[in-house]
Amino acid sequence: LLLVEMYDQSSARRSVWFGVVSVAFFLVAAQLVIGSPSTPEGAEADVALRSLFSLVPRVAAGSLLALAISQYVGIAVFSWIKQKTRPEAIWMRNLGSIVVSQLLDSLIFFSIAFLGVVSTPVLIQIMVTGYVVKVLFGLISTPFFYLNYHKIVVQENQA
Repeated sequence: LLLVEMYDQSSARRSVWFGVVSVAFFLVAAQLVIGSPSTPEGAEADVALRSLFSLVPRVAAGSLLALAISQYVGIAVFSWIKQKTRPEAIWMRNLGSIVVSQLLDSLIFFSIAFLGVVSTPVLIQIMVTGYVVKVLFGLISTPFFYLNYHKIVVQENQA
């Protein structure tokens, strides 16, 4: 969102795709590592790595899809609020986009990862809890957003 504030939507979208490709690359690399043969000395570590990095396709797909969609929507919401508000209302743009994008992120990720795996009441509870935690982190992140924004503005004005 800082990229949208400082530059434009296309810069932010490129960073989203960079993140999606990076996560996908990590998932593929992790599968190659755990698929490699291990030595007898590394058998214990091999079991731990396989346990930690075993690909759960629904979780991976949910994560990548939720990341891409929620961030694209977050960028659009941030930009829309930016057009409608004063330049000083960064907090409103940040929080508005977080509230909307994290709702989508929670709905998409938890539905793909856990629909049919847990009961519907448990799934709803997981979604609500995940959403509340994400929004709280968004609230906590707002001062850091301002700090980075002002740091960049000061650096650009000094250049």
